[in-house]
Amino acid sequence: RHEVVLYAVTLPHGVDMHKAIADVKSQVLSANLDGIVLDPLIDLVDAFADLPMPQVMVGYFNFYPERLDAVLPDNTWSGYSLARKMLAQGHSRIASVRCSPRDWNSIEKFEGYKIALSQAGVAFDPALVAEGDFTWMSGARCAEKLLALAERPTAVLIENDWMTGQFVQ
Repeated sequence: RHEVVLYAVTLPHGVDMHKAIADVKSQVLSANLDGIVLDPLIDLVDAFADLPMPQVMVGYFNFYPERLDAVLPDNTWSGYSLARKMLAQGHSRIASVRCSPRDWNSIEKFEGYKIALSQAGVAFDPALVAEGDFTWMSGARCAEKLLALAERPTAVLIENDWMTGQFVQ
């Protein structure tokens, strides 16, 4: 049996980063933890390298140090299963709003989407693909593109929550 303790670490702008990181490391060490889960989106991975405890990274990322184990999402399955659910609901014009064609997570989700369409016998239509850039406003641009189509999609698979917020407005 293990006790799980969760810490959210935020390093504010305008502070001495070396001191802030040293303070966080001191708190982690004094907590007598069995291990630590690192979020790759914050810049603590290298700073925590010397901590004497097991470490694992979890989340969406394109790179992680070989010294760490990582828990990765199954992005292909994610895109596939969401598209299959939409297809099962009777949708055949399913748009894909991509985060970035250069991001590995986006590439995998998009591949799953295309596999689901293919297995259902639905032709892939590049006009139903809108590419964003992970930002709130790119969601709006993607919505405008898809709404301008003569034959609009009946469902939309959006890869990123930031883009979704503006897309639905």
